[in-house]
Amino acid sequence: ITLTPSAAGTFSFLSWEGDAGGVANPLVVTIASDMTINAKFGVSLTDALDDPCLDWTVSGSGPAWNGQELVTFDGTDAAEAAGLAFGEQSLIETIVHGPAQITFRWKISAGPADTCDFRLDGASRISMNGESAWEMPSFFVGAGTHVVQWRYSKNSTSSAGSNQAWLDMVVLDYGLETWQRAFFSTTERADPSISGPDADPDNDRIPNLLEYLFDQSPAKSQSHAPGAPAISIEESSGNSFAAFTWSQHHKRAQHLAIAVEFSSSLEEDSWQVLAAPLEILSTAGAMETVRVTHPTPLASLPQGFFRLRVSLLP
Repeated sequence: ITLTPSAAGTFSFLSWEGDAGGVANPLVVTIASDMTINAKFGVSLTDALDDPCLDWTVSGSGPAWNGQELVTFDGTDAAEAAGLAFGEQSLIETIVHGPAQITFRWKISAGPADTCDFRLDGASRISMNGESAWEMPSFFVGAGTHVVQWRYSKNSTSSAGSNQAWLDMVVLDYGLETWQRAFFSTTERADPSISGPDADPDNDRIPNLLEYLFDQSPAKSQSHAPGAPAISIEESSGNSFAAFTWSQHHKRAQHLAIAVEFSSSLEEDSWQVLAAPLEILSTAGAMETVRVTHPTPLASLPQGFFRLRVSLLP
């Protein structure tokens, strides 16, 4: 038989319990004897922490972090660690592809020796204990792949507080200024001929704004890096079409106006924005491979050139 969970209201399907496990949806079950299978519903960590692009992992010796709607910063939902016994810990973590600025809201209600700390690649960056109101820390995460983690630890037998920690509104800023901070000194950031959107400090003929979109370093020449723009021939309905493909950082793309232009002669006044949809071919971490295909068959398009134009959104 096939079991399909259906959540009500703001809840989401979380997992199967009983004689089945995992998160398959729908779930196909072969029944050979009596079975009890329950669908668990609730607030998902993705919903509670407000970034659909982040994948969350929970671990530790105590009850796991979970989504709930009773104590929140945004008035909707938040993640909570609660009910730990003395000596237990509860961890929640995700992967961040920097550079990025991470901001979050958190609070704790526990004994004075009980702590909740934020860790970047295993190193504690800030901690709170006892009783606190909602606070909003913010940290810079450098270029590359990093593990960010929140850890609630019950370090005492104190019954003070409610033995809970909360996390809400995890926000990652991938704006151009954050990217510039990772690659340029304070002096260089003040000089637009070095760090400005149109500058090309590594002389690879890829301006900074495209390096930002392609997740490349402006200090290292990468004119033929993997994922760089390329032209291919695609077949459809018996016709051949020219396609323009590249890889981009999907979060940074949200800060940019992106247009594919086409010309048959390379003369400056001949370039026209290509009226064709952008297809997402694949995703891997923070990167996505996208494609725009010229709608005219090659048989009617004997010569042509593509280029990518990007600009900062206001």
